[in-house]
Amino acid sequence: MSLSEDEDRMLRLTKMWRETVADDAGEINPATLATLADVWNCYRLLLNRVPDPIGTPHHLDALRDGISIHQLVERFVLGHEFLALYSPPAPPGPLLMAINGIELHLPAPRTIADATMRATGYYKPHLTGVVSSILQPAMYVLDVGAGAGQFAVRAARKVGPAGRVVALEPHPGSLRSLLANILTHTPNNVDALPFGAADGDGFLTLIDEDSASTSRDVVHSDLTSGDNSMVVYARTIDSLIPIDKRVDVIKIDLDGFDHRALHGASKTLSRCRPHLLAAYAPKLLTKHSNIAPSDYLLGLRQLGYSSFVAIPDSEPPIDCGQDITALACLPDKLKSEKVDFYAWTE
Repeated sequence: MSLSEDEDRMLRLTKMWRETVADDAGEINPATLATLADVWNCYRLLLNRVPDPIGTPHHLDALRDGISIHQLVERFVLGHEFLALYSPPAPPGPLLMAINGIELHLPAPRTIADATMRATGYYKPHLTGVVSSILQPAMYVLDVGAGAGQFAVRAARKVGPAGRVVALEPHPGSLRSLLANILTHTPNNVDALPFGAADGDGFLTLIDEDSASTSRDVVHSDLTSGDNSMVVYARTIDSLIPIDKRVDVIKIDLDGFDHRALHGASKTLSRCRPHLLAAYAPKLLTKHSNIAPSDYLLGLRQLGYSSFVAIPDSEPPIDCGQDITALACLPDKLKSEKVDFYAWTE
């Protein structure tokens, strides 16, 4: 049969279809009853096979009961066989690879930084020296935004069995990897908590951008739209840390949400004056904490932090002393969106 004959036949079938089972818009009337030919076509087109002696009688019974075309198709597309054929494959599990020399389970990358860590096998290698010098046996460490545990696992090894690491991670995928890594390496001195950190207890929406993985307050559309926004629960650090616990070190990097998280830790910071490993990202602070970047650093000064060392990823550490202005200028000077820093009290 030639192409022109096929086209002519299709036109005749379309005309007949419109006259018999379609409405004015060309759609099948939902009440149109299915036929034996429709059952055959569902097997052929949806399951890519001929009818079988086990399933076919059930469809024939449905025909006799007066099932519509829509109902027949629904029976097929919601069946286990169709779903097994056409459902997307399950996402791969965590990837096991060495990060800073430690075998870790890593979730799927969510940011450029995550992808870079996978590609290089390193997580913030420029912080290795300061981390080694700060962490001591028996310390109590808080890891805010722990991810897969890149910092928490190493910290747990440094503080030893007499120390403790509390790791906060709200993202389910990252939390899964974090738990796997804790069980593998440091099951007895790390507590993983499934919370974000904020300036008040409540719900947050996680945001993944190319350059940032951060949070914002939940809005109505997060709960009603079809974009599968990830809503998590956040706690203040002050509400999580027992009053009798002395926190020795806080590591935090929330891509701009840091100010709000540390605002919820003001009592802990004032009481314990812990060593602080943090990041200064002025544009992200403005966007996600709604604060002037300089006020973020000034707030740390007001809490008693008097010494600051910037730790860029591309050059040696820069001792800023008490001069928070020097630290504030570094992102522009280094043409970097973010600069890690270490702060402590004298």
